[in-house]
Amino acid sequence: MDEFNSRKSFGLSFHQRVDVRRNPAKIRSKKAELEGYIRLKDGRQPDLIVAGMLADSFRPPVINYGSEVVGTAWLATMELTVYFRNVPAPGWLKFAFHTRHLISGSNEVDSEICDSEGKLVAMARYLWTFEGFSLRETNSDLNHD
Repeated sequence: MDEFNSRKSFGLSFHQRVDVRRNPAKIRSKKAELEGYIRLKDGRQPDLIVAGMLADSFRPPVINYGSEVVGTAWLATMELTVYFRNVPAPGWLKFAFHTRHLISGSNEVDSEICDSEGKLVAMARYLWTFEGFSLRETNSDLNHD
């Protein structure tokens, strides 16, 4: 049994298993963007399973707008497609998630995951819906000033 699946790591949450360094400029930036770096805390090097997990492991970037835009809601992934491009090199993975539109409680997220050498490892697109959504604006084009 490998370390990742050992009894020692059983029951750990996502954030107990990973080391995440978010780009501070993108936190509460009032743009629907989320960027940073991630690696496993147990020292295991990234592979395609880790890249696939990462594709749907973060909150949607539209949360950067706060409750004044999205209100209070439960978030659910409705659709996820991941395209694997390369086997990752050892080291940190860089991630970037971007949302362009928030319409009637749904938003799409486009993501790119690159390895420590800058190679594209995976691309993903997923659709989130906000249950209990109360939009402050009918339609929002999110990343335009």
